[in-house]
Amino acid sequence: MPEQWSIRCLSHFTLAVRNLERSIEFYTKVGFQMIHDRRNAIWPDMVAENFGMRVASGRGVLMAIDAGDLHTRLDLIQWLDPTLPEPTTPVEERVPTLIALLTENVVAAYHDLQSKGIEFIVLRDDEQHHTLGIKAVSLCRDPDGNLLEFIEYMPGLRNSQPQQLKQRA
Repeated sequence: MPEQWSIRCLSHFTLAVRNLERSIEFYTKVGFQMIHDRRNAIWPDMVAENFGMRVASGRGVLMAIDAGDLHTRLDLIQWLDPTLPEPTTPVEERVPTLIALLTENVVAAYHDLQSKGIEFIVLRDDEQHHTLGIKAVSLCRDPDGNLLEFIEYMPGLRNSQPQQLKQRA
């Protein structure tokens, strides 16, 4: 009989960045804190093997948002070999990488982060979104063009559940 196993939660996600210091500054403004600095680490050969790559070297940091029992960790890596290629299409025409952050008071986050120099694409707090179970949503881009979504659900909903909204009506 095989041993039982299960996934407990998402450990972290990794973003390849072109300029590590610029990305650290951006994600610090958003609310992440550095918990492990690997900017000067030398990567052993096993890293390339683990990733199925010919070579792998880079510099990075592990950042986190600690919200009680919810831990969101972000691994930022500036690849040195191979390097992250420059995009060949404008950011508006690329398929986006999106990070969604469950946010308390999206409208306040929007105004606070705007005052810190972060430019937003959109802030939505309208009835159309409310029917989807979303109280408010706002999106901006990080320094590498990745979308960062701040999302707040209607009270009592952990995620969009239109069928529950219909049942309550």
